Amino acid sequence: MKYALIDGLLEFFDKECMDFYEEDIKKGKQYTSVSEGFHAALTEDRLFVTADSPPRKFLIPKGSEYYLDATGLIVANQMKML
Repeated sequence: MKYALIDGLLEFFDKECMDFYEEDIKKGKQYTSVSEGFHAALTEDRLFVTADSPPRKFLIPKGSEYYLDATGLIVANQMKML
C-alpha cells in the first residue's frame, strides 16, 4: 500500500513495507499507494519516534475515509488529536 513506482523503481515507506509487499508487486499484484491524507500507525512499535516527535493519540471520526495496510500503517482524510 505504501509504495510508489518512480522511473520504474519501487519506493516504499520503510523496510517493513518493502519486505511485506515487494515480491507481490514484482509478480504484478496491484496495491493502492496513498500519499495525501493524515498518516499514522496503529501501534507505537510501528512509529518512527524521536525526542522531537513524541507519539500522540488520534481519533478517526465516524464516516471518515481511511486506508489500512497489512503492516499497521493507516491514512485517513480526517483525524482528531486527543
